[in-house]
Amino acid sequence: MLAELWLVFKKGEPRLKKNLTKILYLNKVLVQMKINSSVRNLITAFLSLESEQEMSAFLRDLLTMDEINDFSRRWEVVQMLDKKISYKKIEEKTKMSSTTIARISSFLKGKYKGYKLVLNRLNSQHHHSGTVSPACFDA
Repeated sequence: MLAELWLVFKKGEPRLKKNLTKILYLNKVLVQMKINSSVRNLITAFLSLESEQEMSAFLRDLLTMDEINDFSRRWEVVQMLDKKISYKKIEEKTKMSSTTIARISSFLKGKYKGYKLVLNRLNSQHHHSGTVSPACFDA
């Protein structure tokens, strides 16, 4: 599979070239983290998605609405921590426990830097803060 992707990469298709670069980088990181092949397959599946609608549909099939809401609340905590909002205010708004907030905070400051990577990328793109409400998230 990687050989086929490499041929596409060599031909210079920009979108595929960008995705292959991501996949190769993530593969290197995952090998270092000793992530199993099932997790690699899931990450590759996420990287294959090309739009908000595709991501929404995939998440809705993959996760329950409770799981999606939990992930959303965790991401909200990350954004609030990044803005230096107090744990007390975060607890009140998100209904997350201080233990969970502290755990998220440690990952925000941790060695993998995934939260920081996404925060920086979204901030640098001046990402609009529109609300996504695809039909697949309706109860």
